[in-house]
Amino acid sequence: MLFAQEGILKINVSDKMKGEFLEAANVVVENAGTKTCSGITDSDGNVVFKHLSSGTYDVKAIYTGYQKNMISGVLIKNNETTSLEIKLSSENIIDDFVIIEYKKPLIDPNTSIKTTFTYEDIQKSPIRNVNDFMATAPGAVQVGDGTIPHFRGARSTSVIYIVDGQPMPASYQPSFGSIEQMSVILGGVPAQYGDATGAFIEIETRSGLVKH
Repeated sequence: MLFAQEGILKINVSDKMKGEFLEAANVVVENAGTKTCSGITDSDGNVVFKHLSSGTYDVKAIYTGYQKNMISGVLIKNNETTSLEIKLSSENIIDDFVIIEYKKPLIDPNTSIKTTFTYEDIQKSPIRNVNDFMATAPGAVQVGDGTIPHFRGARSTSVIYIVDGQPMPASYQPSFGSIEQMSVILGGVPAQYGDATGAFIEIETRSGLVKH
């Protein structure tokens, strides 16, 4: 059986000086001078492209009132998510693209940071809500009690839950007594879970217990 050699490219576009995310920036991904895909950034400055064949690409970012940038030679790997930050300047604007050669990050964002809580950890905790407990993991920011935490500056909707191997909506809340193990994974998420730009939550329930 043959498997497609595909990866995911996640791009964030921001103001170089102010650091503010740029919403509705146009982003074009090209391979050997031919457009592969295009899209616009959301309110967090993010746009995600899926099902890219392994190889190198040029990424162009255009936003009104800012200098156009092209990042050349962006490497896409099989079954991995490549993260790319593009910072646009509103100063010294020229008509041509500013071409920047892609450099592999010193810290690979695909390196997993995984925090695992066991049944014993959960039972010893005074916290009795899954979202509140998950907010104790490194990198989590919670807006209010019971709300879904944010990870890595992404929205709470960018968190993916897998319960006993099955994708579940964020509203799903198993009882504490039914959880055997819960892991919070940042980075290193396979491409099939590419929407998890914030975090990937893996929950294993105790055998023979009814889920609530």
